Amino acid sequence: MDDRKGSITMSSLLQLTLSALKKRLADRPSIQIQQESGYVTEVRFLFNAPALEWELVKFEETNQLFLPKDYKEFLLMHNGAKLFIDEKSGASFEVLSISEIQEDHQSLDYPEGWYPIAYGLESSVLVMNLNEINPHKRSNEYLFWLEPGESIEHATPLSMNFEIFLERFIISQGVEYWNWPAYKARHFYKANDLED
Repeated sequence: MDDRKGSITMSSLLQLTLSALKKRLADRPSIQIQQESGYVTEVRFLFNAPALEWELVKFEETNQLFLPKDYKEFLLMHNGAKLFIDEKSGASFEVLSISEIQEDHQSLDYPEGWYPIAYGLESSVLVMNLNEINPHKRSNEYLFWLEPGESIEHATPLSMNFEIFLERFIISQGVEYWNWPAYKARHFYKANDLED
């Protein structure tokens, strides 16, 4: 029997993912990662203090919505975070706090039920569509990726929730894995200007 499958039933995928990452960071301020095209660098992670339950209740009441179960769990662990902070390139992935989400939603005029929750490279945005979620289930697919300058109608559906997104993002060492095309080998070399 695979012990990993049994452990997910005792802890959420979110808890397992963050716990494993924090173990890797326990005795050092940064970790070395390898990304696409052989890029190797040291990265840091900063996790905010937990959100308070009343802050989440106020957000839900003010906006007349329910936050997804897994995302709410993250906010109660860390009310925002900076992930894969790369001093060499200046890049990072910023998960917004609940107050930043509210501010950005109002100032950027998102449609009803759509909220920015994180910023990636070059002002790309991870957004959630809360219009059709079940607040009692973890299996909602509410995340979308919005490239700079695109309208919300052109956001790319990621077909996942936050805890799955975060686990895969950490496993892929901070790269935009959802943009990886399913190339055949010959197409990969051509698309990346590599010698075949």
